[in-house]
Amino acid sequence: VLAWLLTAAGLDSFLENPRSEEINSVLFNRPLLLYPMAFSIVVLAPLSEEIVFKRLLYVGLRHEMPLLRAIPLCSLLFVLLHPSSAFLSMILFVPVTYYMYERHQRLPANIILHSLINLAAVWDKLF
Repeated sequence: VLAWLLTAAGLDSFLENPRSEEINSVLFNRPLLLYPMAFSIVVLAPLSEEIVFKRLLYVGLRHEMPLLRAIPLCSLLFVLLHPSSAFLSMILFVPVTYYMYERHQRLPANIILHSLINLAAVWDKLF
């Protein structure tokens, strides 16, 4: 499950980075860098991305086009802005998050899911 979440989050390419050991060494030797970076990845990135992509972009497009056009368009844009070898996984998973937002019109579930995926990636990277 963790591997699938990492792949869906598009973080698998970062985890396979040949410089990963060097990155780990720098982060573990400088915890003052680790904590802000982890906070940014787990909290700030999901919060800001969900607001921008769901609340601003998706809602704006949804007023102009039907659901079956707005979701694929926003999903594709999100995936393209997150380059990864997990393109197929993301293109299948991301529309589900737009459907969640369409159905409930609330962001907390999307933000929490996005944060958990990023947390799993950070956790796997560090431990």
